[in-house]
Amino acid sequence: MTSRHALLVAGMSITLLAALGAAASGGASAPPGSLPDAAPPSTESQGASLPTVEILEPAESYGGATRGEWDARWWQWAVSMPKDVNPNLDTTGERCGYGQSGPVFLLPGSFGGQTEPITCVVPEGTAIYATGGGSECSTVEPPPFFGRTEKELRACANAALDQATDFHLTVNGQDVGDLTPYRTTSPLFTFTFPEDNIFDVPPGVAQSVSAAYGVIILPPSTPGRYEIVGTTTYEGEPEPFTGTVIVMVTPPQVIEAPPPTTT
Repeated sequence: MTSRHALLVAGMSITLLAALGAAASGGASAPPGSLPDAAPPSTESQGASLPTVEILEPAESYGGATRGEWDARWWQWAVSMPKDVNPNLDTTGERCGYGQSGPVFLLPGSFGGQTEPITCVVPEGTAIYATGGGSECSTVEPPPFFGRTEKELRACANAALDQATDFHLTVNGQDVGDLTPYRTTSPLFTFTFPEDNIFDVPPGVAQSVSAAYGVIILPPSTPGRYEIVGTTTYEGEPEPFTGTVIVMVTPPQVIEAPPPTTT
């Protein structure tokens, strides 16, 4: 695996699952797809009631698209911007919102391999798509990420993902669990590389297939701070990669114009 995709797999693990567990309530069970009894993300929230965020079931669609189709949209978004503004090379999270629209917010990965926490502001009422690891192959990238046909591209993308193992994720200290049911492969899709793109391939249109451990988090019911820590082991590296992302679910601003001045 070349460094850019290895870093992608590692970096994507830190952007998975902006979900909080339900607060402990005398042993009451949490709704399906939620994380019960999660630890608070910081001392500021200790003692506060934590909201419950539900994870879409693996076979379900959201916003008229399957998880595989959302993964294709993630790649179309990720490669559509040149390096100087691409959110996936941003070490702070300030550019997380670039190019975002529609019912699902696409959390960035880490093509730059950064390990320091980033902070993404996500609009209230928006679902979140995130991956615990992913790769893609296209008709323009050099081997081992090259394929001529849909069959070749699909086999290539899955082979690349197979080289990353042992995905683990905690949300506010709570282990999310087995991500295997959330593995998905996209349909064949096209994307457009701009000048100075993140893969350093000639600008233009290409075809691709992607594979990922992709999760859709239903819109969080409560605004606030969501802390995620992910760890991934991938081939050729002696130590697992661990990183943290902070998701700030934020309601829309309402700014009224000042009243007209009178003379």
